[in-house]
Amino acid sequence: MGQLATGLRAGGPLHRLPEEQRTHGGAPHDRRRPGTWAPRARHHPDDVSGLEVGGTWGAPSGRTHASIAQNESFIYYPAMARTKSDTKLQRILDAAAEAFIETGYRGTRLDEIARRAGLSAGTIYLYAEGKESLFQLVLRRALGDPGPSTGELPFRGVPASDLIEWVWGRFNEIARFPCLEAAARAPAPPADARAEFELVLREIWGWQARYWQALELIERCARDWPELHLLFYREFRRRVFETATRLVERRMDEGVFRRYPDAATAVRVASETITFFAMHRHVRPDTAELDEATCRETVIAMLLAGFDPAHDPVPDPRVAEGG
Repeated sequence: MGQLATGLRAGGPLHRLPEEQRTHGGAPHDRRRPGTWAPRARHHPDDVSGLEVGGTWGAPSGRTHASIAQNESFIYYPAMARTKSDTKLQRILDAAAEAFIETGYRGTRLDEIARRAGLSAGTIYLYAEGKESLFQLVLRRALGDPGPSTGELPFRGVPASDLIEWVWGRFNEIARFPCLEAAARAPAPPADARAEFELVLREIWGWQARYWQALELIERCARDWPELHLLFYREFRRRVFETATRLVERRMDEGVFRRYPDAATAVRVASETITFFAMHRHVRPDTAELDEATCRETVIAMLLAGFDPAHDPVPDPRVAEGG
């Protein structure tokens, strides 16, 4: 009995922890973080089965035993020394990215991320302070930022405004399209407009294929992070569309691209086709297994053929209808 009484607060009764709240391997089943106090219901003082042994019982910080009500007991989950590893961190980031993309920010739970990663829920807190911090860490990694080392974890995140500023700066660093920009600035048509346009299409595909996970995160979590969504679609993506539209309009006027009724619509069709196969196909069950190289070469070949001036111009329906 003396051993069982170890860890009881002075004068406190013995009590049974409900099965779902007993600890296992140092991690409480109710997912309370190590180093926290938790109130527990009293049970019959003679019932010692299932008693938590070896913990430290007493009053939470700032409270004395005398201040605790007679019918209240507290259990302290001591912080456990656990090692952090790059391997576990990567498993958590992969599982978190998958969950956020599938169910959005609001629909994602940390225990589900832990299950996907094959880890306990408590382990997540060794790497990120909470769900928002974990989301920020996943997004930063997806945008090519190495992030903190394991020795600097858990990651605590930053205010939303600071994250938006960082993402904007990061987009300006990595979103470089030299082939597109050079073609749009060229004063005269190139000797081989098809080859020039192929370089542009491959450049856009390559960028979206590299950062597809970050772009999916922004799109799927738009409801809870609308600033990120607006930043990408209204600021960054719009600039790329406008540059590509200027290029296509000029090449159509020069007669080296097939004439379409509206250059902006033609660019949108081309861009969305690339976006689906370079980015969205990864999360669609019917397209996830498609081969990257096969998709890329097929899409680029079809888009090049679509802008080939050898084909007849597409009639403008507004003219045909007298609009």
